[in-house]
Order: sequence, then C-alpha cells, then structure tokens
Amino acid sequence: MSRFTDPYFRYTGRTINGRCEIELMDDLVYEIGYLGSGWTVTAPKGTKSDGVSIPVIVLRFMPAGKMVRAAQIHDALRSDRKKPKLLGDYVFWEAMGAEGTPFWARFVASIAVLLNFTR
Repeated sequence: MSRFTDPYFRYTGRTINGRCEIELMDDLVYEIGYLGSGWTVTAPKGTKSDGVSIPVIVLRFMPAGKMVRAAQIHDALRSDRKKPKLLGDYVFWEAMGAEGTPFWARFVASIAVLLNFTR
C-alpha cells in the first residue's frame, strides 16, 4: 500500500466554489504504487486548494476528511500540464484508498473527477 507524509493544513477562511480553501503548511508527499516504489508526487508547501472538488450538496454526504490529502495530490497532478489527466485521476483513486476512504465514496469522487476537464 502507498503512503502519505502527514503535513499540517490550515483553513484560510476563504472559499473556492463554495468550499473552504485549504493551505498546506508543509510539503505533502505521496508515494505511488507501493512502499519503496520511489515514485512520488509532491504538493508543495503553500499550495492552496478547495479540497474535494465535488458539488457542495454531494460533499455533505461524503467522508471528506478521509479525502483531503488525496485531493491535494490530485490537484498537484492536475496543475502539471506534463502529466495526463487520467494519471491524476488514477492516483486520486489510489490515494483515497491509502487514506481509508470507503469504496462507495471513492467511486462517487472518481466519477466526479473523471467528468471534470478543468485544470
């Protein structure tokens, strides 16, 4: 199973599309695939995000706390134009699993990101 570092987040008090803006106070590193793979994605300190980017109405029923780090990694991959969209979406799926997100929530969130083509 993959792993995350455990960074400190802070809520800025602002919102993005109705969701609370989150700022990373430390680098967030996610190791893709398996422990020791050496393949990592980093969301750098100071990165701001809206967390899980699904409609606010749906978000109320989701375990968003179990998806925050995965969402940060997904946003880091999606903002890098050298990385394909499907890679970011797959890593999001995997990262949610590493966080312990229930399958049903992973499924709903994955469908949402697959249908979202914005960067």
